[in-house]
Amino acid sequence: MSVIRVSHVKAGQIILSDVKDRSGRVLLPAGSELTHENIKIIKSWGVAEADVDADLHEPATRSDFQLADIDSKQLEHVEIVLAKRFRFLNKNHPFTEELYRLCLRRELLSAGLIDD
Repeated sequence: MSVIRVSHVKAGQIILSDVKDRSGRVLLPAGSELTHENIKIIKSWGVAEADVDADLHEPATRSDFQLADIDSKQLEHVEIVLAKRFRFLNKNHPFTEELYRLCLRRELLSAGLIDD
């Protein structure tokens, strides 16, 4: 059982809990097998994560980089820069969460704090 980013799910994986949109409507019930079409649909509805049986395929993670491995002072500096850029946005919206994650990754790469 793994809750992973929708960008990392693969066709053939099994959904372990209902995939719902922001209003709570079930888009894909638990037990469904993911198809390319299902993945497109849940992405289009703004779903950020899904609970899938990742043991059937390669292990998947929530993030492609580990914040714990980065010096806390350097990470804090990058987060301050991003906080200014994101100050007027709803940080709980799935799109904003993903955009923040991508910007954080980009800033960490630019600073040489993580490898590509």
